[in-house]
Amino acid sequence: MIKILGLVFLVSCSSLDANGLTLYPIFDRGTPFICTKGAKAGPGRSHNSKTSKYAVDLQLKGVSDLLSVFDGTVIAVTNCKNRKSSCGSGYGNFVKILSKSGYIAFYSHLNKVFVRNGQRVKVGQRIGSQGKSGHASGPHTHFTINYSWIDKGMRAHKKSKTLLPRSIDYNFNVCANKQCTSRSIIKASKLTCRTKRLKIYKF
Repeated sequence: MIKILGLVFLVSCSSLDANGLTLYPIFDRGTPFICTKGAKAGPGRSHNSKTSKYAVDLQLKGVSDLLSVFDGTVIAVTNCKNRKSSCGSGYGNFVKILSKSGYIAFYSHLNKVFVRNGQRVKVGQRIGSQGKSGHASGPHTHFTINYSWIDKGMRAHKKSKTLLPRSIDYNFNVCANKQCTSRSIIKASKLTCRTKRLKIYKF
């Protein structure tokens, strides 16, 4: 985000600074969404492992495809014909994108996958659509950023498509008010995630 003469311009890619990794939007700008499960999940929840500690479950309240949060290469996809809980080892249809810096964006429980393994993608490119494939109680996107697979991890990954390195915290650039006249940076670990008295966000 760049400020010039009081105006706010959104950079067209993810950025890394002293505040950490700030991501390009996962959904189209202005699309409302909620977080139903986040980094503060209780004991026994699926977000307590090292690979999903900072994962979030995001649910669209509008219409949008899923967008790539950075430039990278698709290193794994599943596109199950049957979308039962066993699909993708429980993750359902998923996409994993690796950046040159070693970050991995992991999107799962997709309805449709628009990319193929080995394909290079650009930030903001449409990579799939939200769904409820795999072990999911309803439509949502399980999303996380993992790091780092520059060397050793990539060799290990070839043995298992669902393998992930450690989960890291990251930032979303979201609207600070209903009119979206101002914006704020919020860490994934600080998102308000719940199934009642919902807090609605917009990119």
